[in-house]
Amino acid sequence: MKSVLTREEEELAAIAAAVAATCQPCLKHHYAKARELNISDERIKAAAAIGRGVRATPEKHIDELCAQLTGGEVEASATACCG
Repeated sequence: MKSVLTREEEELAAIAAAVAATCQPCLKHHYAKARELNISDERIKAAAAIGRGVRATPEKHIDELCAQLTGGEVEASATACCG
């Protein structure tokens, strides 16, 4: 099936998805492909910003739900369970 997206659009979407999924190997791969296609840093940053927004939304919502259920803001622990 032929894609309805241009190669540039595909790489920008892949960058957004890689950032949202926090996949460093994917981001490195698709960043390199985007640079090969001469996609500007401005457009790459815009795609990354979309990915960050997608990634941050569930985090924001779970923090809000936790605060609602416990009756107040929950502060982050100084020590994380995994370093």
